[in-house]
Amino acid sequence: MQAMMKKQKVLEVNPRSPLIEGLLHRVETITSDDDEMDRNLEELREVASILVDSALVRSGFEVADSNKFLSRVDRVLRRSLGVSETAPTDDAVKPAPPVDPEIPDEILEEHEQKFFSTPDWLEDQGVKIELEEIDDQGNAVHDEL
Repeated sequence: MQAMMKKQKVLEVNPRSPLIEGLLHRVETITSDDDEMDRNLEELREVASILVDSALVRSGFEVADSNKFLSRVDRVLRRSLGVSETAPTDDAVKPAPPVDPEIPDEILEEHEQKFFSTPDWLEDQGVKIELEEIDDQGNAVHDEL
């Protein structure tokens, strides 16, 4: 009974989507006498597979093999950027310097002011805005001595 209660998953394809129209155009332009037909078909298979897997991810589902999905995305991105699919990653890149866990107080004060300050036109009218810290239960937090 519970199996019947589960909603069946349906993949709907919008034929007017620019991606689908572009994919169709590419398929229609491939001819059997094309010297690069096999390479073009393989690339289109990858693109179609990425489209399906992307639709799954957008709908909250998991892709069957995330490593294969990301490898396909990587290959398509490399091709679109003109980067060799076999180009190695440069390991000589220097790592970022370590971050000091102690943040000086003056930086915190500047940081807080950037997120919110009373606009001048409100201050000119005598409006004063005060912010309160709220805990996880929704109560105002007060520093008590």
